[in-house]
Amino acid sequence: MTIGFVSASPESDPLTNYPTTNFAAHCAADVYEVNGHKSRLLSSCTFIREDIKYCQSKGKKVLLSVGGVWSSAPANRYNVSSVANGQYFGNFLWKAFGPYDPAWTGPRPFDISPSEHVVLDGFDIDIEVDFKNAPGGYTGYIKLIQVLRAFITSSGTGQIITGAPQCPLNSPYNYMNGIISVVKFDKLFM
Repeated sequence: MTIGFVSASPESDPLTNYPTTNFAAHCAADVYEVNGHKSRLLSSCTFIREDIKYCQSKGKKVLLSVGGVWSSAPANRYNVSSVANGQYFGNFLWKAFGPYDPAWTGPRPFDISPSEHVVLDGFDIDIEVDFKNAPGGYTGYIKLIQVLRAFITSSGTGQIITGAPQCPLNSPYNYMNGIISVVKFDKLFM
């Protein structure tokens, strides 16, 4: 099961450097604040965090989808324009949604309490915009996936990385082709 979406990359919010999440009506509108600035990262997702634990107790993997189409803003807001930004974004996703790391001082949106942590089973990359000619092209997403893969490998906790490429495999619709041909995905959902 995928939860959608991380709909904008951290670089689209330079005041907080947090990604944007949009879970429709499944979250309250509360967001994290950073140095007095409101982010667009939802903080009060009690329904989702309870549902994640329930689904996992039934043996279902729960993934966080990155990308998708965000109808209220330009889709290029989830562009990752450099390798350095991909490194940061991958690290942020792992620390905020992956296995709990007590050294991490950033947000953990799905944690139930300071001592009860919700750990997602992986990340789904759903690029629906052509970044080929955007700053950095696909290099930021390639680095993001490489960072997540390194965390998964070193942790041994079994998370997966999936992709949701557009169904047509030819240009101009297969925006993920430049990513799929470079990095390893565990599953692809066409």
